Amino acid sequence: MSINSKHRKAALVATGASVVLVLGGAVGVGYAAATSGSSVTQAADGPAAPVFPRNDAGLTYGSELDAQTPDQAPDLIAAIATNGREGYVRRADLYPQLPTSPEEALKAQEAGETGARTIAVYALDGTTVVGDFEVTPGNGKGP
Repeated sequence: MSINSKHRKAALVATGASVVLVLGGAVGVGYAAATSGSSVTQAADGPAAPVFPRNDAGLTYGSELDAQTPDQAPDLIAAIATNGREGYVRRADLYPQLPTSPEEALKAQEAGETGARTIAVYALDGTTVVGDFEVTPGNGKGP
């Protein structure tokens, strides 16, 4: 995936009974934008930062749509698994570390790390797996 983490644009597209989230060059099928109950605080040097609730493990959770930048997204992002169950995907799983050099990018591409992948959907505790979430590369052109 070639997504610039500082300049990703998000869009939700309703397609029949399902919802598709388009993030820069990545597409997530079955994404749920649940209301998280987050509040917003104004940062002096950038966009307002949402304040997300925390679970018992101290992880923030809620809708990524409440964040103005990917760095402001909660630790656990609201999602709907392919089996229809509601839960959360880990921000670190949805947005893995981007390559820091062309050589790393080529290695990731050769290893098949840039294509479609499946990540776990968790319950609010962040450890109990309730399903899977499919992440597929997009064309980078938006919805």
